[in-house]
Amino acid sequence: IKNGLISWWDGTEASGDLVDQHGSNTLTDTNTVTANPGVILLEPYDFYGMHLDGSTQYVTLGDAASLSFDFRDPFSIVALANPYSVTANSTIFGKQTDISAQGYALFLNASRQLALSVSNTATTNELQVRGGTALANGTPAMVGASYDGSIVTAAVTLYVNGVAESPTSVANTLTAVSDNSIAVNIGAANAGDLWPGDLGLVAVFSGVKAAANYRRWAYLAGLLEWRFLSGLRIPPT
Repeated sequence: IKNGLISWWDGTEASGDLVDQHGSNTLTDTNTVTANPGVILLEPYDFYGMHLDGSTQYVTLGDAASLSFDFRDPFSIVALANPYSVTANSTIFGKQTDISAQGYALFLNASRQLALSVSNTATTNELQVRGGTALANGTPAMVGASYDGSIVTAAVTLYVNGVAESPTSVANTLTAVSDNSIAVNIGAANAGDLWPGDLGLVAVFSGVKAAANYRRWAYLAGLLEWRFLSGLRIPPT
């Protein structure tokens, strides 16, 4: 399941930069992002991620070539997300000036539904697809998205806790280049649409990852080694 891995960040640093555990895309702390050991995102392993206040905090990188996807480039994103009081678009991972602007972003919308935007111009030149599950505030979930580059609604598959979401098209007008020169961010879209809550185990891949992989991303067992925890559900029941 590591095939195509570009970068991953576990988010457990006490403070400071968020180190890329695979590539060279270490992100810079903005406004004192800290780990949140008081909230366990992944039981029974006592795994916790970084806490973002939804107001000023996020982590950022410049225009990373390895994370710059054109509108025909397939890619996949996965993250362990714990939202707090999401009432507006809230970015998990992206490279947009704001949601629906040029670039791409995985985010929760105002209804706490997972969504992916691949865009050149909001609504008039954009592919945006959302799921149907409203994530519960304060409940960790493993979320992810794959985009196959075919610029249609069916190009996007969204996952919540390893289960593919029923897709709904929000915008289906993408026809042009979506790459840009803005920063890559976790927890924000270029300082806007900030994430309120905890994030960890964020990973980005080139290419489309199979559904089985979204059921397996649960815990990092060692440097560059993912372990499949048979039967584990996130959050566990």
